[in-house]
Amino acid sequence: MYSILDIDLDYFNLMREPGDQLRRLLMWADCPVAAVVHRHNHVFARWRKRWRADGVSPTHILHVDEHHDMMDQRLQTNIGNFMLHAPCNAHVA
Repeated sequence: MYSILDIDLDYFNLMREPGDQLRRLLMWADCPVAAVVHRHNHVFARWRKRWRADGVSPTHILHVDEHHDMMDQRLQTNIGNFMLHAPCNAHVA
């Protein structure tokens, strides 16, 4: 089983330095951060590249955010719809 935990730090916008605090928490939990991106929809391209390189795709994606990132059904992946595309493109190509 291969799972993805995707945390958008706008969910934690009341914390001081949320990225650093999250990284410390995950290191403490022995769950290192695999990718940090400024615009979270950019992680989608990294996921696809890894799925293809590793020959494995996730069985679960847990997306923690203030909004669902499934705003529209446009074919072009963007910051408002990338979670709509993730499950559809999780198969290994």
